[in-house]
Amino acid sequence: MVAGEDLRDGWSAPLPKEIFAVHSQGEDKDAAARGVAKALSVLLEDYYRPGWVPAVFNERRAPLCGAGGPMPTWPFAEQNHNLGFPSFGVLRDFVLLLVARLHLSVGETVLAYTILERALLTEPTIMRCYSIRPMFLGATVLACKLTRDNRISLEDLRVRLDDVFNTLELSLLKNIELQMLEVLHWRVPLCSTTYQTYADEIFA
Repeated sequence: MVAGEDLRDGWSAPLPKEIFAVHSQGEDKDAAARGVAKALSVLLEDYYRPGWVPAVFNERRAPLCGAGGPMPTWPFAEQNHNLGFPSFGVLRDFVLLLVARLHLSVGETVLAYTILERALLTEPTIMRCYSIRPMFLGATVLACKLTRDNRISLEDLRVRLDDVFNTLELSLLKNIELQMLEVLHWRVPLCSTTYQTYADEIFA
């Protein structure tokens, strides 16, 4: 800085308004969140394939969080397979946030992971640090719609998250859900044996 320089128009990203923390959701739900976070970290490290990533899954182009949000975006948007990966703690907090805010059951958490992994089997190139949160969010939305008897409103799900994902507009959430369905070719896994296999691995 030059002495006497006028910095009144200087800009920097504001600090988060709060220290973000997700409280325990109970032993079983916490264990499911930890297991899914560990599984996601393994996918990030082992499942990189060069190629196409849908724009709505790319947080560099369509971030879930803006400046000043309580949950950081940079471990996802700025990291890559050359620079490193989001830590296990960051992934766990993200999964536990969805469990807490969307009132996910253990079964719904496992189903969301099952959907995401099936999407990767269909389109192996879409796994990136900057795509994993939108993808898992989309998988979670589908899991809620598949397992709950009452009608699920996307706007209701969105508003439960909007203080954390402060740039998540309804249109983006709709497009994430639609893109996940298209990646899956509109075929969501519905086999209970499959769910049990994933549950056994997550809780191992």
